[in-house]
Amino acid sequence: EKAVKGGTITMTSVITDTGERKPMFGHTARRIKTSMTSRSSPDACSKNDMSVETDGWYVDLPLFSCPVELPRNPMGGPEPKRECTDRMVVRSSGGGKLGFPLEFTQTIRTGGGSDSFTQTLSTIEFTKAVLDDALFDIPAGFALAKSSQDLYGQPDFSAMMRSQMENEENGAIQTSPTKTSSGSMDSAAKKKGIIRIGVLPPTNRGGETISLSDMQSFLAAKLTSGNFEGVAIGSEAAAGSAECDFVLSSDFSKLKQSAAGKIGGMFGKVTNTAIGGNFDAQVDFKLVSLKTGQTAMQNKAASKTDTDVNRAAETVLSMAAKTVLEAVMKQAP
Repeated sequence: EKAVKGGTITMTSVITDTGERKPMFGHTARRIKTSMTSRSSPDACSKNDMSVETDGWYVDLPLFSCPVELPRNPMGGPEPKRECTDRMVVRSSGGGKLGFPLEFTQTIRTGGGSDSFTQTLSTIEFTKAVLDDALFDIPAGFALAKSSQDLYGQPDFSAMMRSQMENEENGAIQTSPTKTSSGSMDSAAKKKGIIRIGVLPPTNRGGETISLSDMQSFLAAKLTSGNFEGVAIGSEAAAGSAECDFVLSSDFSKLKQSAAGKIGGMFGKVTNTAIGGNFDAQVDFKLVSLKTGQTAMQNKAASKTDTDVNRAAETVLSMAAKTVLEAVMKQAP
């Protein structure tokens, strides 16, 4: 599908060397102030006007470069389609030189200045040392991962089995479900006194791509505490055979990077400073009691503090799990 041509986003940066100098960690640091703005034309697809002001101390360090190739989509899968694209115009002026930031304060304003946040970086320790060449040798057994799923998604089944046996020997509750060929989860027989919460696969309307099966397992684990046990189930029909007392459904109604994060990332590349790329995340969830067939609770959890989409999703799921457990405790006999 052909992308629609948008308008123009103009990014303007001004770098000013104040002339101030001071010793920092054996280097002579210079105080540099930068001012950057982003303005969208009326016909632009992205209406994210913002400004960034940075006041920092920078030093020169020896140049180094490590070749890194990152896939366009590190999580694998198809690239998201762009329905509309803007033309980017970058303008810069000023006579200052940046470098490595040892200290800075940065203020980002969006929404015409109505919304703003400030972040500060301070270097606590700065040392020079000769590193052992062995640290840069390729380790034995190295295998190239094609994606982050290859890197993180392969569980250690032998370790899981050892842990399960140790738990059973110590009288602990078994909480590790096993996946069937149909994609649902088979749980061990429920032990006496346990309240079991069946966790349905989350749905995602939030915009960003995440592994819903991983999020389902994460939520089930968060619901496992004391006499409460979370188990992943494939459908509501499977809740009965899994001896569940409750069924929990969840939906990521919001999961996207904030406007400040998107444009802040571009500014960061220009200024060589880190600018937060926070994700707005919200999960809507509903808990149903199988005993009564009624909705036991319905709520939502939201956060916009994490700079990684998976961590953002896990944060709101953790908040949801806490609320669910509190609700189940009140209804427990």
